[in-house]
Amino acid sequence: MARKMGIPVYYYISPQIWAWRSGRANFLRENVRNVFCILPFEKDFYAKYDMDVDYIGNPLVDEVPLERLDAIDPEPNLVGILPGSRNREISTLLPEFTEAARVLRKRNPDTRFALFRAPGMDESNLWRFWGDDLPAEIVEPEDRYEGMRRCSFVMAASGTVSLELALCGTPAIIAYRLSSLSYFIGRFIINVDFISLPNLILKREVFPEMIQEDARATPIAEKALSWRENPDELDAIRSDLARLRTMLGEPGAAGRAADLILEDLKEFRHG
Repeated sequence: MARKMGIPVYYYISPQIWAWRSGRANFLRENVRNVFCILPFEKDFYAKYDMDVDYIGNPLVDEVPLERLDAIDPEPNLVGILPGSRNREISTLLPEFTEAARVLRKRNPDTRFALFRAPGMDESNLWRFWGDDLPAEIVEPEDRYEGMRRCSFVMAASGTVSLELALCGTPAIIAYRLSSLSYFIGRFIINVDFISLPNLILKREVFPEMIQEDARATPIAEKALSWRENPDELDAIRSDLARLRTMLGEPGAAGRAADLILEDLKEFRHG
């Protein structure tokens, strides 16, 4: 990237302009001294705009206790439900997850469920959309990583949680649904092939994505039943997730960014 004169500006954690409004890269090229990326594919994206950015690894690697999680074996009959952190997500997706859970429970009565409560979300809002006939435990926010690791797989709303699940090594069915108008507009402005970060990083659909009309109980349950009846599919996904983990770098992303800034400031002062 061209080094700018004047007050040096650094962009730590580059904006997701690869998803939409990609032309903003031109603004960054002209006004920012350096950009620090936390996703491996971002470096290639910026290269298209004649920008040599630094990939420093992902800070989530520092947050997820990988060594402790690796000592936890997934429980074959435990299925996780992560319906999101917003009321609209929960009211839209949790009823579908609930119906899919009933299908799983009917096929295998030993199936149990873990409902993940997002920070700030009242527990009663989860129970409101969950069936009394389905055995479930609540996983609190501070226990989410251990809870994710314990699950054989999860059904989850789209979001950063998909990358957390990938680091935990837990297969996920990702669901996403917008209003018809928002989805129609989004099809014309979104520039990516997938909605979940693990798929974007691995450049193929490792986590099945159930979008719009597919974000319904029947297609979700069909995929979940396929996994329950073909454990080899889950093992293959876990192998992909182990490879993804290596692509996210070692712990210390923020420290690496700081070191690069300090080194560059020395050059700036003497330039």
